[in-house]
Amino acid sequence: MIRVMYCFNIFVLLFLLFCFGCQQSSDNQNDTNKEYSVSSDSASFSEVSDSLVIVLLKKERSLEFWNLSRDNSIQLISRQQIAGRPLATGPRLSDHSLKLPEGVYQFDSAHRLIFPNTFDQNKAIADKRTLKNKRYELTDLTLFQPIFEAVKRVGSSKSSIIIVPTDLRTQNNVPACVFCPVWTNELYNNLRFVLEDYQID
Repeated sequence: MIRVMYCFNIFVLLFLLFCFGCQQSSDNQNDTNKEYSVSSDSASFSEVSDSLVIVLLKKERSLEFWNLSRDNSIQLISRQQIAGRPLATGPRLSDHSLKLPEGVYQFDSAHRLIFPNTFDQNKAIADKRTLKNKRYELTDLTLFQPIFEAVKRVGSSKSSIIIVPTDLRTQNNVPACVFCPVWTNELYNNLRFVLEDYQID
């Protein structure tokens, strides 16, 4: 009888722990949905008078949306975190790579980047690599939804994106990059220079 009561108590304890875990998971999911959801209100992007520049920080999992005016004045519109899978550090080197490219890219549509850019193409030629595809499809809906929404509102012809491994404005050390080419530091120095215009006070 004592053994039965002991087993019953253990069962109840495990059941309560399971319920608590489910509740925590549900709460976390709700928090995630709140954090990463994109408002249908387009008021923020109505501030884009000329061009939209998006800064994507891979390590920080952060997006920044900037208005770039014709007089070269730059204004931060909004910032937000992104959900989804981890983003691998390093440039995209082949048509079959799953890596998100690193560099400055124009949009062909809300879901497609014009890839490779001139830097990518020149390095591919120097490395004797071939990049046949001329577009990179942003397929991860969870990860790229904020980008889709912003580019749709502003227009792909008026939008560009700067993709960096980490915040090169504040970080001197870049996350470890496995099998990255010797010119990777050159790329990051170029991107660090580009980001000098996009400073957050």
